[in-house]
Amino acid sequence: TKNGMAIRFSEADVRSTGRGTYGVKGIKLIGDDEIVGMVVADPDGFLLTVCELGYGKRTPFGPNEQSTGEPLVEDDEPISREAESAEPSADEPESDAEDRSSMRYRRQNRGGKGLKDVRVTAKNGKVIGIAAIRGGDEIMFITTQGMVTRSRVDDIRIVGRNTQGVRVMNLNEGDRLASLAKIAPENVNEPEPAVPPTE
Repeated sequence: TKNGMAIRFSEADVRSTGRGTYGVKGIKLIGDDEIVGMVVADPDGFLLTVCELGYGKRTPFGPNEQSTGEPLVEDDEPISREAESAEPSADEPESDAEDRSSMRYRRQNRGGKGLKDVRVTAKNGKVIGIAAIRGGDEIMFITTQGMVTRSRVDDIRIVGRNTQGVRVMNLNEGDRLASLAKIAPENVNEPEPAVPPTE
């Protein structure tokens, strides 16, 4: 969501409905929050989250199933007042304990409020988009002023969920990221198609 929440649940939890129905709730939105994207979780891939002020991060999806003995839950663990008020640096590494607990997206019941995916602050701004990626993929970033940057996802640091991310694009004054798109890598070794001779 734009306020940095994410929920992972099984597709089997979404019952089939007709075209003229409301559908079923995927995530419980709090306040003015809104959905910004949806992806299929790749156990061997990463979730790329990008914020409007040029920050982003990639975090491993992790395995599909819960850890042994860990029940499905509807809501994230409560965040303390101290944690909410803290403003760590975007590049500040997590502690080992934080890293173990936040480097994954555990599967939950559909309709909960989810887990904190990214720490949204005045420094990184609201979330504008997400993408399911793997190593070697490339991403195009587009701003509201029409600027574009093409980047390798391998250049974006892997960090845990409850972090601000790292800078992925330098923006001009007043500019903001508007969207992102995963693009196919170029195959430089692919031969060019033969052109028939003209008469």
